[in-house]
Amino acid sequence: MEAADKSNNEKFTNDSVFGHLLVLATAGDAEVFVGGQSASTPPGALLSVLPDALDRQALKSQRVVLVENGAPMTEWDKIQLPPPWDNSVILYCGHRENAGFVQQIVADQPSSNLALYYDFDPEGLEMALRTGKGTILLPEDWRTSLIDRAMRERVTQRDFPR
Repeated sequence: MEAADKSNNEKFTNDSVFGHLLVLATAGDAEVFVGGQSASTPPGALLSVLPDALDRQALKSQRVVLVENGAPMTEWDKIQLPPPWDNSVILYCGHRENAGFVQQIVADQPSSNLALYYDFDPEGLEMALRTGKGTILLPEDWRTSLIDRAMRERVTQRDFPR
């Protein structure tokens, strides 16, 4: 209705239809509470939740794994989380309207119940560190993978004026 007030073509709006929804999954025996009911996701499924429907108070007592990249979300059941993170609520960090809601959840989440699963490149690790709380999750062979990738890529040097 808001878009129709501005234009007869609703495609002209900058808002995405689902951009305000929180994207969640559950690992192991974890459940998330939405609209007063518990929910879990079977392998291959994600849950899109209105921010006001998510029980954020209950979430504080659960382990939450914040995922930076959307690609792992679609196959979360194939990633083996280390104990005690194997029974966690998996939360996508968002990229449009939902990112602000996610940051509020992260700010409210106790550090001991927050893990960060970011890209394993230097930029991803820097973003995880900037969160300033929680546990950073990395694959067991992340150093080898990063070094192998760097060796395959052409390395260049650029000098900057002093």
